[in-house]
Amino acid sequence: MNRRYTVSQIEKIFDLAYRLRNDWGFGADIIAGFPGEGDTEFAATNRFLSQSPLSYLHVFPYSARPDTPALKLPQHVAGGDKRRRVAALKVTDGELRRNFRAQHVGKTLPVLFEKRRVDGLLAGHAANYLDVYSDAADEVAGTIRRVRMSRSHPLGVVGEIVE
Repeated sequence: MNRRYTVSQIEKIFDLAYRLRNDWGFGADIIAGFPGEGDTEFAATNRFLSQSPLSYLHVFPYSARPDTPALKLPQHVAGGDKRRRVAALKVTDGELRRNFRAQHVGKTLPVLFEKRRVDGLLAGHAANYLDVYSDAADEVAGTIRRVRMSRSHPLGVVGEIVE
């Protein structure tokens, strides 16, 4: 894809970021099935992603666009292979999201609460994009509160307001 960076450079960025602060919420856009991506390259990418400190992936299949350099590249990946790769990357995404949520259980973070509810719980976000849910009153919406994270939720973590 003519990227001007290497896996080693990305690893160094992760390392530096996590030495500065270890609760970042990092995501990445991943194109599956770019022309020339063989099984070996895909497996290496998926392995790197699954071992990375990323907290989520945005996965989508490569799609040909008129008048782009990629359209002229050889070795376009078959549709079935792209779909299988997208599915595998979505499994990796789920693992990364679960790991990100789990690493926050027991921590206390400031959370900006919104007006929406999920599963009856008031929803909000921590500064690192962690989705947080709490059994809080509606008047908490629009405020920032310190929340102690008590357990994982399929969409984030559940916590109790501590202030």
